[in-house]
Amino acid sequence: MIRWKDVSINGKMIIGFGLLILLTLFVAIWSIFGISEIVANAEEVIEGNKLDSLLAEKEVDHLNWANEVNALITDDQINQLNVQLDDHQCAFGQWLYGPGREEAEALIPSLGPILKQIEEPHRQLHESARNINETFVQANRDLPALLAERQVDHLQWAGEIRDTFIRGDKTLQVETDHNLCGLGLWLNSEEARSIYDNGSSEFKSHWDTMVIHHEQLHGSVLVINSALSSNSARAINYFTSETLPLLDSTLADLSALKNIAEKDLTAMAQSSMIYASETKPALRTVQALLSELRGDARLHLMTDEVMMKAALSTRAVVLLITIFAFLFSLFMAFFIAKGITGPMVKGIAFAEQLSRGDLTAVIDIDQKDEVGQLAVALSEMRNSLRNIFFQVQQGADNVLTGSMQLSSTSQQLSQGAAEQASSVEEISSSLEEMEANIEQTSENSMQTEKVSNEAAEVVAHGGSAVMMTVEAMKNISAKIRVIEDIARSTNMLSLNAAIEAARAGEHGKGFAVVAAEVGKLAISSKLAANEISELANSSVKQAVETGELMQNIVPKIKNTASLIQEIAASSREQRTGAQQVVEAINQLDSVIQQNASASEESASMAEELSAQAETLQSLISFFKLEGDFEKKRSQISEDKKPSHGLSDNRMNSIPKASMAERLESGQENFEEF
Repeated sequence: MIRWKDVSINGKMIIGFGLLILLTLFVAIWSIFGISEIVANAEEVIEGNKLDSLLAEKEVDHLNWANEVNALITDDQINQLNVQLDDHQCAFGQWLYGPGREEAEALIPSLGPILKQIEEPHRQLHESARNINETFVQANRDLPALLAERQVDHLQWAGEIRDTFIRGDKTLQVETDHNLCGLGLWLNSEEARSIYDNGSSEFKSHWDTMVIHHEQLHGSVLVINSALSSNSARAINYFTSETLPLLDSTLADLSALKNIAEKDLTAMAQSSMIYASETKPALRTVQALLSELRGDARLHLMTDEVMMKAALSTRAVVLLITIFAFLFSLFMAFFIAKGITGPMVKGIAFAEQLSRGDLTAVIDIDQKDEVGQLAVALSEMRNSLRNIFFQVQQGADNVLTGSMQLSSTSQQLSQGAAEQASSVEEISSSLEEMEANIEQTSENSMQTEKVSNEAAEVVAHGGSAVMMTVEAMKNISAKIRVIEDIARSTNMLSLNAAIEAARAGEHGKGFAVVAAEVGKLAISSKLAANEISELANSSVKQAVETGELMQNIVPKIKNTASLIQEIAASSREQRTGAQQVVEAINQLDSVIQQNASASEESASMAEELSAQAETLQSLISFFKLEGDFEKKRSQISEDKKPSHGLSDNRMNSIPKASMAERLESGQENFEEF
């Protein structure tokens, strides 16, 4: 016989959950039957409410239907009946003669006789509406009297024309415009157009004829009026032969329109009689039968209260069965859990001993289910761990030795790289200073070149100005020569005047004095002109020499500017070459710095690796093994102890917090392993 504890966890779960599923299935089936009954009751209540709402809606629909029929008779603005006239096509008729009635009779059979009884008054109701629609014509109650008044007006109008003939007047005093008489004004009004639009084809035909005759009637008066001033007999003859026949035709058309209007009023009255004698009684009968249908439906359908009592009863039974299933499930869950958790507690205790480093722990579980298989696996894992730890110890010792050697080599490489970086930085600094001097020289050359070009331009402009001054001096010399000629001529004139004054004797003394003064002025002018001419010639000579000197200086200044340009270009090339050298030195410095950084990182990694190896050894010493294994581990630790270690500085450079973190990390990694 199989023991319960030897049954697999899968089997225990299947047995427990199988019983729970069977019990749940029983509760579900019972609940389904109960809910189905509640749904059926709810459907009956819903269908009953729908039927009651439908019948109430049909009552309201027929009242609205009757109001629309009544509005046709009482409202002058409504000209057409817009209701359903077929008792089979209205909303209630479609339900009464369609599947809706069959469903209602199937739900409540007692409704059949009442529905049969309502068919005839419902048919009579719609038939009365058809009779009203066929009989009714929207008529204007005031139209016959108005047309009669317009007939009288035109008879009086014709009487005034006749009286004019009797009095012998030469001018008619009547309205000649057909649009301004009483009938014409009314024909152009909104009321008349509305009456015309709502009239029958016969009415419109007489109306159109009347309008034509009326226009011709008033037009004939114009002919009479023109003939009356010259030939009264011709006017009377035209009145008799043309105007009076047109008057008769217009009056006949108005009489026909009045007869049609009176006929429409009679049809309106007849429609009102049909509504009072047929429509209203049929409507009252239909409304009474619809109310009877609603009352009978309420008597035979389930109410909300009855449905609620049945639902509460079903809920109580389902609740009791659910409570029993819940208690039974708790018992099965406790029984199965106890059979699983007991061995699991032992397994947890064994795992806790292993987590504390005790590899001598044992687990005592005597069962063949999955928990028993797990206990066997844990025991085998403990044995495997003991063998692995010895191999890890040996590997950690080897890693520690190698990391120390790697750290020493990396430090030497880092020191050499640092010395190279220092030398390269000095070279780079010198080159940068040289580059700055070259750049300053280049800038000075460019400024000197600019100043030379400006000086050349200034000297050239000065030479041009000197040449212009020479030309001006030459012009001044020419003008001075003109002044000298004038002075000579003036001197000659003064001599002639003195001679003539001497000849005149006593009368020419005053003139002789004036001639003498003019001669003196002419001599002074000539002397001044000679001095100015000499100065101008001397200035022209010096200006010519100055212009020649300036013209000789300009090519030399330009040559100097060209040389300065070559110096500036050479300086720029030197600056470019210096920049390239500096960039190369900077790249070399960057590579040396990277090498130094890599060396330092290698040394740091070697020290880190050494620390990790020591941490690993410390972690392995955490585990407790059996006697023989402990002796072997101590012997291995003594044989593998390193002959040289890290320097004090490097050991001190390892943060204590980092060592503690590594130890904790190692323990966490072991637990994960």
